[in-house]
Amino acid sequence: MNVLECFNYNNRELDLASITKKTELNRTTARRLINHLLSRDYLAYDQETRRYRLGLKLFELGGVVMSSISLRKVAAPHLTELRNSTGYTVFLGTGHDERLLYLDMRAAKGPFRFSSNIGTIRPLHYGMLGIVIMAYLPRSEQEKILDEQPLVHHVPNSITDRDQFSLILAKTKEKGYLVEKELVVEGFAGIAAPVRDHTRRVVAALGLAVPIVVLDDPVRRKSLIKDVTATANSISHDLGYLSI
Repeated sequence: MNVLECFNYNNRELDLASITKKTELNRTTARRLINHLLSRDYLAYDQETRRYRLGLKLFELGGVVMSSISLRKVAAPHLTELRNSTGYTVFLGTGHDERLLYLDMRAAKGPFRFSSNIGTIRPLHYGMLGIVIMAYLPRSEQEKILDEQPLVHHVPNSITDRDQFSLILAKTKEKGYLVEKELVVEGFAGIAAPVRDHTRRVVAALGLAVPIVVLDDPVRRKSLIKDVTATANSISHDLGYLSI
């Protein structure tokens, strides 16, 4: 284990001397352990550089670990904490078969209640969660989804113009979060941010539904954006995402 833990993002390849120095093992013992790790594919060796690197066996095991991590389970305590700290309803959604699937939510405890049932499926472009998820798709895929799932007029502020909607997608990706006002429900605004996994792919969106009047206060608005993006980043971190 000490030999394997010599490797990190700053030391992806090491020679025998570096490994013996880091582990404080004598050369003979280090070579014996390294040869055993090589035989089991935990390490790989480059004949030209005479350096070692982590092997494919670790990649295989890492995949097993990551596949066993449930997005909803990982996100659960973060959703609760965000709801408790802000007092507003929190949503978690993901893309499923080119649709938006509501994975989890925490309802507000105060008078401003707003909810959607877990398991509800909507068009992928629906609301704050859908916009965030679509923002990180290739443009060709965005266009295909809009062809198959035309934009719908829900309330007076709903966006049905594709060019305007595409502009919102671009700005959302550029900023790294979305603030929408009464796009699907009158009287409510949404603040949402992307959730990424260990592959750096956006796998979900986290959203906070707040009364529209709350965003009139610029200080409160900035604070809530920070809360949402920080929570999304925390969930991403727990899913194995590395920002470097």
